[in-house]
Amino acid sequence: MTAKWEAQALRATFFPTEATAVAAEWWQEFTGSQPDNENRQPKDAIVVVSGAFEGAFLSISSGIGRVDVVFQPLLPNQINPLDGQTLPTVSVGPAEALFDKLFSRLRAVSERLKLVNRVALAGTLLKPVTSRDEAYEELKVLLKSVSVNPARMRDLIYRVNWPTQDTAGRVVNRMGAWGSMTARVSAQGLGEAPTGSAILSENHYVSFEFDFNTAPDPEVRFTPEEVTSEFQFLRGLLEENLKQGEVI
Repeated sequence: MTAKWEAQALRATFFPTEATAVAAEWWQEFTGSQPDNENRQPKDAIVVVSGAFEGAFLSISSGIGRVDVVFQPLLPNQINPLDGQTLPTVSVGPAEALFDKLFSRLRAVSERLKLVNRVALAGTLLKPVTSRDEAYEELKVLLKSVSVNPARMRDLIYRVNWPTQDTAGRVVNRMGAWGSMTARVSAQGLGEAPTGSAILSENHYVSFEFDFNTAPDPEVRFTPEEVTSEFQFLRGLLEENLKQGEVI
């Protein structure tokens, strides 16, 4: 079930047919507020507008041939202890809620770009488990083309691309990397270890890093309406993986 997954990062990428540069107005249209930062690197044609938005760190950036909308966890120095967030977290929160937040606002970006020849949906999702052993038991169920031995295997990262086609018959790359992850938060100056640090929290996850994208095709020109439809198709592929595991 997708409800069991959390988002560590989520990215929507547009590949516009014409050169473009984002600005603070893009962030304002997407969020309804002003960004905290605007960074320009003219030499590399990079512009990044970013800031805290509804419990996450949001950046909208442009470079040569692409525009990215990225959600990530708030950085430690952006966490307000008064909100009860006393420790950094590897998660932005429930994946389904972040999908809804992103997809309800993507039209604001696509309408500024006019025509797009490729799109991509990417990120890293985490499924909380109680231990590393449980993570491998989950991977044994999720992976279809790999034989997982939970009792003996460690450091498993399985990466594969199972290309498919969208509703118009265009090739879509379905790249995913499955594995396990342990996240620890420690503090210096605490504990009796020689390093003087103490582990404040330790959490285990099944991880799924994905990049679903339409294959390069010089003949493709997505309108804003078609961009919306294509992103919804990519979301459907992602939700299929989260419910079923590896889809061959």
